[in-house]
Amino acid sequence: MKSDKENDFKPAVASGNLIVGSGVKITGVVNVTNEMDIYGKVEGAIQVRTLKVHKDAEVNALINCENAEINGEIKSQLTCSNNLLLKENANLSGDISYVHMVMNLGAELNAKMKRMRQR
Repeated sequence: MKSDKENDFKPAVASGNLIVGSGVKITGVVNVTNEMDIYGKVEGAIQVRTLKVHKDAEVNALINCENAEINGEIKSQLTCSNNLLLKENANLSGDISYVHMVMNLGAELNAKMKRMRQR
């Protein structure tokens, strides 16, 4: 007989979060309520509140987010409606729209940049 504890499984991360691990590739449309951490590869489209692209991660997707912390590679269109942080290993190409941006020493940009008004 199964105990009630076996039926009470709870995820290790908060609800509405997604982690794409190293060695994992996702292709398609991804909608995440809260936060998405990418260590692997993502292609397609991403809609998320907070995006974190970690070192050695690769993203080729149409991205819409409120906040982004980039320390990997993005080849696409990124629209960030609040804060965009480019860390030392960030490599961005494509079209980038943002409200506020901080770029650390070492980050690379080869993109069309557009500053948006804060809503």
